[in-house]
Amino acid sequence: MMGATHGVGGLAVGAATVLTARELGVDLDGAQAAIVIACGAVAAELPDLDLRTSRISHGTSSLTGVPFVGRLALLLTLPVVLAGAAIRSTGVSHRGPTHSVAAALAWTAAIVPLYGLYWWLLGALLRFVAAQTPLLASLSLADTSALQHAWFGVAPVVAIATLTAYLSHLLLDDMTPAKQSLLWPLRTENISVLRRPQVPVGGAREFLLVALPLGLLALSLGWQAAGPFLPAPGDLYDQSALQQLVMQSERDADAAAR
Repeated sequence: MMGATHGVGGLAVGAATVLTARELGVDLDGAQAAIVIACGAVAAELPDLDLRTSRISHGTSSLTGVPFVGRLALLLTLPVVLAGAAIRSTGVSHRGPTHSVAAALAWTAAIVPLYGLYWWLLGALLRFVAAQTPLLASLSLADTSALQHAWFGVAPVVAIATLTAYLSHLLLDDMTPAKQSLLWPLRTENISVLRRPQVPVGGAREFLLVALPLGLLALSLGWQAAGPFLPAPGDLYDQSALQQLVMQSERDADAAAR
């Protein structure tokens, strides 16, 4: 499947993980829910790190085509980019070891400590830069403690989202004619589990049969996951708040007139 198809599938998985965690009584704040959904989108494209031309190999998700967003994604996915370079240096072929259940388990075990170390190193670098730039220090831009707290506070949910999204990539690729090394290292030959449907990569069939339904599912699940963090419609038109704003404006006008 194309990277964008995997990306929307990962978004759906991330949102579903947030909803499942909420049903099980896990209290996630808005930042943590966003982290889980983002991890789902990224993890769903990790198997394609074996492909030099894939967007994830360059640190940008297939869902981010905007240049600025791409640069921001590169900052957040730098550990993934470095891991991908190391993987490709071994000479692996596409749909080889990275397209296996073993690789899914390895990434699940590595993702939390890997990014925990990355946030710490990033914080140390920002603190060093802030020490040389008083303006940055005054803005507290070098404080990554809140991000680290949010990350480790949601670590088990991140691990589940990573594993599920990674496996979703293998499932979607198994719907295409090409095979993959699902059982590596136990079996090195490429195999296919699903016999039907056979969806060619790219083109109208992939969009209509896979990408579009996944996109609608991701939109629906994402809306439900974000629900508790969105203002209620009535809050947007809170009459008491509007009255307070009008009264404050009148007081400011009276003070200016005097």
